[in-house]
Amino acid sequence: MVEAGSVDVSRREQAELQFIRTAKFYGFRSSGLSAYNNVDPHTIVRELVQNALDAAMTANRDVVRVVFEIDEVATAEVPALAQYRDHLRCAIDTQRRKRNLAQSKAMVDAMEDAIKKDRMPVMWVLDNGIGLDAQGMEALLGDGQSSKADESTAGSYGNGHMTSFPASDPRYILYGGVHHEGRTVSGHTILATHLYQEKLLGEDGFLARTVRTDHLFDRFDFYDGSGIPLLKKKLDRIEQQFATGSVVGVMGFNRFNRCEDDEEVLDIVETVVATHFTPAIREKRMAVELLAADRPPRTIDAEVVERILAGRKQRERRDRNSIGPSGRQAWHTLETLKTEYGHKIETSAGTVLFHFRELPADAGGTHLQLFRNGMWITNDVPHNRASDYRNVVPFNGVVLLDPLNAKEACRLVGVFEGPRHIDIDLTRQKRGAADRRALDAFFNELHDKVLALVPKIDSKEHDPGFFSVEVLGDGVRKNPRAATAGQGTPERVPRPEPPSPGPSPNPNPTPRPRRRLRRQGKRIDARFVAVRRTRGLRLRAKPLADALNAELRVVISNGSDETCDSPEPDQFLEITSGATIGGKPVKGYVPDHDGRNRAVLLGPVSSAAEELDIWLPCRPTTSIGNLRIELVRRAATTNGD
Repeated sequence: MVEAGSVDVSRREQAELQFIRTAKFYGFRSSGLSAYNNVDPHTIVRELVQNALDAAMTANRDVVRVVFEIDEVATAEVPALAQYRDHLRCAIDTQRRKRNLAQSKAMVDAMEDAIKKDRMPVMWVLDNGIGLDAQGMEALLGDGQSSKADESTAGSYGNGHMTSFPASDPRYILYGGVHHEGRTVSGHTILATHLYQEKLLGEDGFLARTVRTDHLFDRFDFYDGSGIPLLKKKLDRIEQQFATGSVVGVMGFNRFNRCEDDEEVLDIVETVVATHFTPAIREKRMAVELLAADRPPRTIDAEVVERILAGRKQRERRDRNSIGPSGRQAWHTLETLKTEYGHKIETSAGTVLFHFRELPADAGGTHLQLFRNGMWITNDVPHNRASDYRNVVPFNGVVLLDPLNAKEACRLVGVFEGPRHIDIDLTRQKRGAADRRALDAFFNELHDKVLALVPKIDSKEHDPGFFSVEVLGDGVRKNPRAATAGQGTPERVPRPEPPSPGPSPNPNPTPRPRRRLRRQGKRIDARFVAVRRTRGLRLRAKPLADALNAELRVVISNGSDETCDSPEPDQFLEITSGATIGGKPVKGYVPDHDGRNRAVLLGPVSSAAEELDIWLPCRPTTSIGNLRIELVRRAATTNGD
């Protein structure tokens, strides 16, 4: 291996950045990059690991090897650094003359500071995949489209490569590949439209010998990396360890603009790998190595994934602004995968592997996690939500879609995932589209076959079992004399008393005024699934809107409606002390005039958060079918009341 410091500068290949002439004008906050500004580190790490997984799958690797390395390099070793400085200076001058620089000042300052220092931090990501060849590199740099050989994979190099740019202060990413035909290296920087040598050039700069703008294919003439020591060293390492593979270099790595040190960065990478790729790690199809200077190396494999997830299993919610499953969900996924057997479900779109595990009474309601090609996609699967399994024992299910056995299912799911692969939205295609009908039919088929595998509720053992309440904002209150539909705090409505014949002596001439409940807020659209226990109700609530302060109450319907001559008011279930949300005490209670708790305060709720796990100590003596659950938005207060 040739070390970078031992190469004579005069013998190095003079790598160049190629900027293309343009007629459009973009600032440093261009529309092409705006969707990725301040992107969460979970998204960046997940995208890099996902690319490595797909590339290794294409190479038919038994085990996917990924290496994250945080390093420092001499700034002078960065390819085409002199050109980068010249074009950055021209871009700043051009944007200043257009009075378009003020809102990008912080970004530009970071770009300038990154190249002023003698040394530059870099995050390298190496893998043992098929390797980026000229065709794959062109697809990545040309239009950002995927160059994957099989559309059923989760998305190879190309899709989402822009997610790495927010982690680079100079917005400069290097790429390299060792493949069966040799080596290919390149790079991509994003500046702004600028005037350079009396030519108006675009924002994108590409590390290449030439860029042929008049060619539809083979537009780039790439380097092989032999004269670029910084990349050659990494390619030599890939060839020695893996034979083929790729490297991504995030130049001027800024620790995602949130981490204090390299240790915190490694913790984030460890978390993402363990929670998003749990099946691939546990099945020994993937191992990830984490390296940083002055830090002991870490390896994430089947032997340590349980330790990693065990440390996070009490986390009910995701990390701040992150994507993916919570620590608790990831732990349940691991526990479910430990089952000795998995069910093979034959569907019209391929063979699906399904694991499930019955949940204990205190573990919450049913959850179904969907993984595609070893990567977590969503826990909100159409036709397979908790409310779709209300007549079976609560369970945690894991659905594994493998492109080798369920190629069509993988393709259909991928179509509706969106660019970040973290949800499934059927509205991404209009109703009636062939793919939408096919995916809808697949999920229905999956639901029916999962339903046949999971034990049904035994009425003798479960009292009385699941019930589901849908509150979608279109209900009619059964008491026309109460407040406007969808509003109000639970409050008993007393019957009018006959007038008193006269005033009676008052033993307390200055009584303290009785506390009255203010009517406030409107009903929040939500979905509920509940199980009645001996000493109360366990609920799983999914708000469909956000609220800073939410209140939950259980209504005992009396059966009368607006057609009755004298409709009776709804009663509210009395809730005793000890109510919890996610295992923690609720924010407070809402009493009626007699001091009995008729509702609980949940605090802030969000449609983007996970389902709420709520325990209500109560005595629901009435029939389950006569209970209705309501979630109400209350006014936020400053005194915590």
